Amino acid sequence: MPEKVKILLVDDSTVNLDLLEAMLSRPELDLKKASSGEEALQLLKENEFALILLDVQMPGIDGYETARQIRENPSHAHVPIIFISASKTGPEWVHKGYKSGAVDYLSKPLESEILNGKVHVFVDLYRERQKLKDLSVHDEISGLYTRREFFVLAQQQLDYAQRTRKGFILIVAEIAGFQLIVNNCGIEDSQTALGDAGTVIRDTFPSSDIGSRIGSDLFAILALEAFGESSADILTMRLKENLEAFNHESGRNYHLQFNLGTVIFDPTAPVGIEELLAEAEYMVSVGKANRERRR
Repeated sequence: MPEKVKILLVDDSTVNLDLLEAMLSRPELDLKKASSGEEALQLLKENEFALILLDVQMPGIDGYETARQIRENPSHAHVPIIFISASKTGPEWVHKGYKSGAVDYLSKPLESEILNGKVHVFVDLYRERQKLKDLSVHDEISGLYTRREFFVLAQQQLDYAQRTRKGFILIVAEIAGFQLIVNNCGIEDSQTALGDAGTVIRDTFPSSDIGSRIGSDLFAILALEAFGESSADILTMRLKENLEAFNHESGRNYHLQFNLGTVIFDPTAPVGIEELLAEAEYMVSVGKANRERRR
């Protein structure tokens, strides 16, 4: 069965949210609901959506401002937005909606057939995009982004971080003793180990973060919603715990371990992604050397 496609419904009225949910309820859709622009932005950090249905009039940040902030962030700037409004339906409001980044503008009360027809189009487009994306930007073995795509996405995030003065954490993870896995278990098991490492990384970090296989046994993760030493410690601890849980349950011929290096990107003292990676890889080598000395 195909993976469910996520759609974000945003309205400050629970009645309207329930009505939208009832109209769109289908087995292939995973409908997430948000009662404010702020909640919608938080859900976007944690999920990948095919479409956003966004009410215009809401307390706090309204639909237009919510759309502007969505478009500002490269992680989800591509997600199509359909505005929905009961009162702001004149040409000037519709024009403002398109200018804010919407692809369509619907008036309440909604007609179920029209709404479902539009949603169906965007769901199909999303699925086709995902097929092409998976072929071109994901590493076949680990399921994570390729090195090339990592640098493209990382540069986008770097630019965004500098504009918004918002830092992030870069983690580099090297499979410890990977050559021993190759020598002792063979090529097939070593390929499986790379896939397992990708699985553990995906299970540890939210989908909004950027995980990549950047070398034969080397991985990089951009934790976009984390900043500071304490957050870095929490993330690396969570990664180690998930790795240990995997080792306990997997029954593999090998025991997966990571050599880790973390770097915090400070937007007030920016450096390039190459420099960040070099620093994180240096931290990996320092950690390995320290462990060797303790033996």
